[in-house]
Amino acid sequence: MVRYDTLKLEIPTPAVRGVDWEKFDTTLKEDGMTGETQMFKQAKGDYLPTGVSQIIYKDGGDYQVTLSAKTLKDDYLQGINLNNWDRAINGVSSIMDIDTNTLWDANPIIYRCDTTDNITLDKLQTNQKGVCQALLSAKMNDRFVSKWYESKRKLGVEFAGTQQEKNRLIVYSKNLDLLKKENRGFMSSLTNPVKMIRDAENMIRVETNHTTFKSLRDRFGIADNRLQSMLNAPLPVNHNFLKKVLNTRSGQMTLFEQYQSMKTDPMTFIYMKGIEGIIYELGCSELSVKQFFKQLLGDRFKYFYYKSAVPISKLIKKVKTEQTKDMKSEVSTICQRVLDELLKAA
Repeated sequence: MVRYDTLKLEIPTPAVRGVDWEKFDTTLKEDGMTGETQMFKQAKGDYLPTGVSQIIYKDGGDYQVTLSAKTLKDDYLQGINLNNWDRAINGVSSIMDIDTNTLWDANPIIYRCDTTDNITLDKLQTNQKGVCQALLSAKMNDRFVSKWYESKRKLGVEFAGTQQEKNRLIVYSKNLDLLKKENRGFMSSLTNPVKMIRDAENMIRVETNHTTFKSLRDRFGIADNRLQSMLNAPLPVNHNFLKKVLNTRSGQMTLFEQYQSMKTDPMTFIYMKGIEGIIYELGCSELSVKQFFKQLLGDRFKYFYYKSAVPISKLIKKVKTEQTKDMKSEVSTICQRVLDELLKAA
C-alpha cells in the first residue's frame, strides 16, 4: 500500500462546508495583460494546524492545501494512506471544515507528493548508519549525485538526480529528525512522544519526492494524478526508484563497460582509474593517500582531494568498497534486503 509523507492537493469548493476567514490574509493581484484584479486568500502561518504548511484560495476557484502525515498525530509513522487519508485531511478542521465523502467523489488533483516507507532494522540485520553506508557504497547510477548527512540531529544519505526533472530519494533516521527544533510543536501535540521516538529508532525511513504530473503518472503506474488513483496506485514506487538509483546488475563490469556507464570523457576516466591504482598501491590508507598527494600536488591538493569532478576523497571510499570481497557481499546483502522490504510494503 502506497504511503505519503506529504500531499499538495486541490480541495474543490463544493467539498468545503465552512472556512474561518479571520485566519486568512487577502491579497489582490492585477493581471498585467488584461488589467483584471484577482483576489487570493492564504491562511496565516500562526493559525495553520500542526502538519499543514499552506492553504490558498483563489476567488471563484478552488482551494489548494499542502499537508503532511503529521496531521495524523500519534499515527504519523503510518503515513497518509488509503485507510486514513480522510483523518489526515480532517487535520485542517480548526481552520476549514471539509466533507471528505464529497472530496472523495470529486476525486481532486494531486499536485505533488512525497512517498514514504519505514523499514524495521531487525529485518535488515544492521543499524541505521549501516543501511545508509551500504546504499551509498552500492549506488551505481551516475545520473544521481550522492550526499552524506551525519550530525547530532541528522543521519542519512540523499540521491539527487542530475536530470532537469527533480529526482530525489532520501534514506534517513526519522528519530533524529523528530528531535529537531522545528518539530517541537508536533512532538508536544502527541500523547506519547517518547514511544514515537523509540519506534523510529528501530527503523530506517525511505522517502521519494514527486513534483510533476508526468512523474506522478509514470512512477505510480496510473492514468491520472487524482486522489483515488494515487491512493490505489499499483506500483512499489520507492522500491522502483531506489533500484534505479542503485542500478543493480549481476557480474563484474569490464573496464570498457565501466567507462560507458560513467558517461564521461576519456581523459577523466583515465585520470580516475590512475588515482584508484595509486590508492591500491598505498593500501587504501586515507592517511597515506593524503600524505602522498599533498607532496605531489602542493597548493592544488585541497581542490583535487575535495572539490574536483572526481574527488580523491570519494575514490578512496570507492576503492575500499571494491577491495574487500566480504564488504561488497555485505553491502549487496543489505541493499537487497532494503529492496525486498520496500517491495513487501507496496
